[in-house]
Amino acid sequence: MPNTTSSTTSSTTSNTTRLSTLVTLVTVTLWAGGLTATRAADTATDSSGLAKNTYPKFRGDLQNTGRGGGSGATGEKKWEFATGFEIYSSPALGADGTVYIVSNDHRLYALDGQTGAKKWDFASDTLGGSYASPGQAPAIGADGTVYIGDPGGYDDNNRGQIIALDGKTGKKKWEFKAKAPVYTSPTLANNGMVYFGSNDAFLYAVDSSTGKQKWKLESGGQIHSSPAVGTDGTVYFGSDDKNLYAVNGTTGKIQWQFATNSYVHASPTVGTDGTVYVCSAGSLTTGPGNFYALDGATGKQKWVAEEVGGEGSPALAKDGTLFVQDGGGHIFALDGKTGVKKWDVVHSGSRTSPAIGSDGTVYVLGGNTLYALDPSDGSAKWDIQLGKFGVSSPAIGADGTIYFGSGDQKVYAVK
Repeated sequence: MPNTTSSTTSSTTSNTTRLSTLVTLVTVTLWAGGLTATRAADTATDSSGLAKNTYPKFRGDLQNTGRGGGSGATGEKKWEFATGFEIYSSPALGADGTVYIVSNDHRLYALDGQTGAKKWDFASDTLGGSYASPGQAPAIGADGTVYIGDPGGYDDNNRGQIIALDGKTGKKKWEFKAKAPVYTSPTLANNGMVYFGSNDAFLYAVDSSTGKQKWKLESGGQIHSSPAVGTDGTVYFGSDDKNLYAVNGTTGKIQWQFATNSYVHASPTVGTDGTVYVCSAGSLTTGPGNFYALDGATGKQKWVAEEVGGEGSPALAKDGTLFVQDGGGHIFALDGKTGVKKWDVVHSGSRTSPAIGSDGTVYVLGGNTLYALDPSDGSAKWDIQLGKFGVSSPAIGADGTIYFGSGDQKVYAVK
């Protein structure tokens, strides 16, 4: 039975809010006079709380559409950076173009987006991605703070946690400990909360500035699905209990839940009309996964595309077309209104999630190859082969550069 637990609210909240508003007004006034703006004003300039870049988190935006702001890549390798181990995680981009990505050498790297030069790295004994739950990425705040999930280990002092780092220096700001591994990507919303799930079955909401818990909601299974946030603040996520949940982002109260046919490891995507799209993973016991379209307000099913599921998350184009990879080598394009299949192409299988350039080109990592696909028919515009199988999902820079990690222990930039 799902359960929500809220933290104690301080009696000084209203005073703090009034003081925060005053600080923001004073800061903006000073900035207009030529002085440096502080964090309060910086945050106010971005409605989502995320860094102003095309891909500041896993799947790019709060709705997890996978859309980037750049285009024009031709498949030319711009740079590569070697880490000490395989990379199962995905990159996120800071406001200045810095590339943040985790390697399985237990380090988070900050790399110059233009040259690939290392700016800094942060080491933790248990930091790293998982092939069983691929795609994890940091989230970058408007003030440059980097939020990342740490799977943790068998030490009772760190079973799993979220870490906040200074984006310029890599210095730790705070950490919040869960009771089991954290394989999801954090989502930073416009209400100052960071949402993430854990293998302890809880979805957590913590204060982005302090790391203090606001609330937590218990699902019926481990959570590998990274949350999406609707325009009304509703938080959507999946669980190993086979359900997709819609939760009030402020209170943590369940608004509805929808039972799929299998585990939900993929992250949901929210359309402009509020429709929520999600894939179930499928397994030997449950059979193939499915692709569902649900009413975001009620949870009522609009359509289902059977046997088009997987662990990869869908990407949603501006024209409503959905692109998803099933893990078995198939990349599908579906009509977002009806679920009717537009095309189905077969490449090397992977669990990665596609990204969409501003010109509509679909970028997806399949096996050891990055493909650039024509959205109209799935034909390859170009491809580039890597040294080893990869499960990192691409991120797209403002200039159209494609960033991703690989099993060959390298981070790539392709233009």
